[in-house]
Amino acid sequence: MCDLPSLVLRRTVSRVAALALLLSLILGRLPTAFASTFTIPCTAGVGDTAALVAALAAAGSNGEPDTLSLGEACAYESAVLLNVQADAGYLLTILGNGSALLSIDDGDPTSSRPGLLAVDPSAKVEIRDLTVRDSFLTAVTNRGELTMRNVVLEYNFGNAVDNYGLLNMQRSSVRNGGSTGLFNVGIASLANTTFHSNSGSPGIVTNMENAILFLYNVTISQNTVPFGVGLANTGTALVDNSIIANNVQGNECLNLPGSTFMARNTLVEDHSCGALDGSNGNKTGIDPNLEAATPTALFLRPLEGSPVIDAGSNSLIPVGADRDQANRPRILNTVVDMGAYEYAPPTSLTVQLNLQGRANPPGNTWIANTRVEVRPSGGGAPYQTIAQTSNTFGRIFLSDLFPGAYDLWIKTDRTLAKIVPVLLTPGDSLTGIGDPLREGDADDSNSVTITDFSILAAAFGAVSGGAGYDARADFNGDAAVNISDFSLLASNFGESGVP
Repeated sequence: MCDLPSLVLRRTVSRVAALALLLSLILGRLPTAFASTFTIPCTAGVGDTAALVAALAAAGSNGEPDTLSLGEACAYESAVLLNVQADAGYLLTILGNGSALLSIDDGDPTSSRPGLLAVDPSAKVEIRDLTVRDSFLTAVTNRGELTMRNVVLEYNFGNAVDNYGLLNMQRSSVRNGGSTGLFNVGIASLANTTFHSNSGSPGIVTNMENAILFLYNVTISQNTVPFGVGLANTGTALVDNSIIANNVQGNECLNLPGSTFMARNTLVEDHSCGALDGSNGNKTGIDPNLEAATPTALFLRPLEGSPVIDAGSNSLIPVGADRDQANRPRILNTVVDMGAYEYAPPTSLTVQLNLQGRANPPGNTWIANTRVEVRPSGGGAPYQTIAQTSNTFGRIFLSDLFPGAYDLWIKTDRTLAKIVPVLLTPGDSLTGIGDPLREGDADDSNSVTITDFSILAAAFGAVSGGAGYDARADFNGDAAVNISDFSLLASNFGESGVP
């Protein structure tokens, strides 16, 4: 006898899986090279928004794949909606570099602050490492093809994202918002992403009729949903390895008649949306035991003993989603966790720097702007990139690590980079770096060249606070540029650091 409900379910899952594959193929395309690069100026932390508007207009009409590179840790304020135009199907990549795009009042008391970014139909955009905040209306509206990687959407009064096209969101955070986090009318795929501390209805994530939503290792938790739910579905939703829990003043999930909802290896705290404990690896009726949300939290870590640890399914991890939201391996034990963050025993590391030309610490000469990449042992893409200023003892502190063997790539803004192998165990560890970081890299190029000598020569004899002083040439950090600094540069002239 034919089991009609099972047959319909299998066909629905097959259709959804095929659409997921199609979406990943469409949104996973990356250009082999950027034809044009627009570097958007930033001065003293304030971005040149007029230059950003002009670059968007140029990139939208030049018939080439382009990249827009924002200044590092810079604020770009806009009183107008920024449009990304269709450019004959070419991809535009926006590199945020840790900067923020903010909506500001346009000065007209009769108008509201607009949204911040709109992707036009047929436009193809990828946004990386950007914060989008303070929008009065919808912060990001997508009608084309939009990929967001490591994007933070926060303090937006309107919806964070309205999607009418194709959306791919990975390793991102939607937090502290005043309305819906994602309003989906098109096809959306989210992986390793967290929604927390938002307030909105009908759902923090809302999937409308005829829309298709895929959630992979997504956490929707600790939101306030008066008259609403964590996830509202009136279309087709496939939810894998995810957490929908601890959303207050409402249910966790709502699936309206005529819609399709399937959860696998997912924790839905209140049994809603038809999720059954033990069916398809799901968990219901239990608290996920996550850390309490804070306004600056990007993700919500499972606490020791959480039921979401090792409770996912490795087979449900989609292609290209092999890092958790903290950019660590998606599987740290043998089985993936539910939710956006992969649990590991708390592991941290204190690094004791060794800098040339210094007396023993403590002292102000040991304060240095330091960059660290936590790389897999033997090489590979970094799990973490940390920028930190060392203390007077020459120490920096790394957290959100996990046990294992790593290569630390370490560089200050005036030294050559080196690799330091470390083996981490649970708890707090301390490591030195061996031989000193070599000084002389005034222009922070990771090489000591004639350019660095020119910078030193121009500042030679000057002291901090006096005319001509350039801290870039003060290699020993003693607030003066003199023969000691020349000796340090000369000892390393012609050398380069580890790339």
